[in-house]
Amino acid sequence: MNINSVGARSIPDATSRQDAKLREACQDLEAVFLNHLLKSMRKTITKSDLFGSSKEEEFFQEMMDYEVSKSMSKTHSMGIADMLYKQLRGDMLRQNGIQEERGKNG
Repeated sequence: MNINSVGARSIPDATSRQDAKLREACQDLEAVFLNHLLKSMRKTITKSDLFGSSKEEEFFQEMMDYEVSKSMSKTHSMGIADMLYKQLRGDMLRQNGIQEERGKNG
């Protein structure tokens, strides 16, 4: 057993699982925000009766907006999830009594 490899792991497995859950929750929150943004943007567009309109079309449009917002949050295009993650990760590490990788000066 190599003693140096044991000390190299600064964050326990439980914390890394919490870290993954936190990142996923931040991305989900960004997706919800972006979905509301897309809905608001879509409301500003004047609807045309050229092709007709149906509840099914509106439902499909909402599903597409939801998927687009999820995709946008995973590509870090807005950065909202990253900002939330950085803030909340510091809080999580302090609660668990773990020093952040940046050290005390960061």
